[in-house]
Amino acid sequence: MLLKDRINASRLKLGLTQKELASKAAITQATISRLESGDLVQLQSKSLTRLAKSLNVSIDYLVGDSDKISNEIIIKIDPVAGALFDIYQKLDNDLRKTVLLHAKFLLENQQKRKPDNIPPSSKPKKA
Repeated sequence: MLLKDRINASRLKLGLTQKELASKAAITQATISRLESGDLVQLQSKSLTRLAKSLNVSIDYLVGDSDKISNEIIIKIDPVAGALFDIYQKLDNDLRKTVLLHAKFLLENQQKRKPDNIPPSSKPKKA
């Protein structure tokens, strides 16, 4: 994913307009527009730092050095993740292992239900 895509996806995930993001990051809306269109592909480090902070992501994520958003940021922007983490911290090690097993089970079931996870040879053929 390119810088323009990461900025756009992060902004939309937060429900911000370009103007709102520009205001939060103390840069112009024109700059945000140029970044998201790919016309501008780099920023001064101070502006990049403010932009990352405004989007609740790391600079590494924005510039493509990391495909993952940090756990702290996920917890900050996702109330469900924050609540789960608060509960998890209060559990003893045995119960934490149980939570992990349940989460793996749920993920496996979710993946089984998705049609994209069916191998091509077993997908029904269109008439």
